[in-house]
Amino acid sequence: MRTIDNSRNKTRVFRVAHGFTLIELLVVISIISLLVAILLPALASARKAARLTACASNVRQMGLALNMYAQDNDRHLPEVFINTSSVKPWDSINIWFSWASTYKGYRSVGILYDQDYMQSWNALYCPSQRETRYMQSGYNINFPQDNGGATSTRCSYNIMYQWIDGKWQIPLIDEFGKRPVLWDIFSAPEQTADIAHDDKWNVLYGDGHVKLFQSDMYMETGFGSDIKFRSFREVIFAGQSDSHPYASRMVQRMASNF
Repeated sequence: MRTIDNSRNKTRVFRVAHGFTLIELLVVISIISLLVAILLPALASARKAARLTACASNVRQMGLALNMYAQDNDRHLPEVFINTSSVKPWDSINIWFSWASTYKGYRSVGILYDQDYMQSWNALYCPSQRETRYMQSGYNINFPQDNGGATSTRCSYNIMYQWIDGKWQIPLIDEFGKRPVLWDIFSAPEQTADIAHDDKWNVLYGDGHVKLFQSDMYMETGFGSDIKFRSFREVIFAGQSDSHPYASRMVQRMASNF
C-alpha cells in the first residue's frame, strides 16, 4: 500500500499583523478627547442638579419637622440661640462664632434632630455647601459640619421675636404659611453671600412647600456693585425699609411666589 503525501498540495495562509499608524492613533485620541469634552460638562451639570434636588429634599424634611414640632409646642417654632448678655431677642440674627462655638447642646433647627423630629442629621446640611468657616446666618440654614470649632449641633435659622402683651414672644408657625422660613445661603457682615448652588437656592415656606429661586433676585436690590459687601440679612432688612426701596422687590416676590 502506498501512502500519498498531500502536504505539498496544501495551501498555507499567513496573516501579517501590523500596528496602528501614527495618523490612526491621532484620530482615535482626538475622538476620545472630543467625547470627554462633551460628556464631562454634562456629567457635572447632572451632579449639580442631583445635589440641588437633594438639597430641596433636605429643606422639605426640615419643613415637615418644623410643623411637627409646632404641633407639639403650642404652634411655636423652635427658639433661636441667642446670648442675652450681648444680643437682644429682637435682633436674634446676630449669632457670632466667638461665643456660639462654646455652647454645648442643640438649639434652633438642631432641636428637631435632638428631639427625634428628624431621623438623620444629614438633612441639616446642604450637599453643595463647600464653605468651611462658621459664619453668621441671615435668614438661612445649613451650616457646614466643619464649622471653625463649633459643635456639630450648631445649625441655625432665624426668626424675629414679637412684642406681645408686654413681652417678647416666639412667633407662631401659622403666621408663616405664605412666608419664607429658611433657605440655604451663608451670609456675614462685609462678606459676599455664599450661594451653594451657583445661582440658585431652595426656599422653605411655612406651609411646608419648597420653591427654587434664582440669584437675579438678589441683584435687584438697589445696592448696585456694593451688593457684594452686603449680607443677605441686610438685603432683606433693606427691603423692609425706605433706605433701599428696590430691595423690597425680592421680599415681595418671595412672599408672593408660593
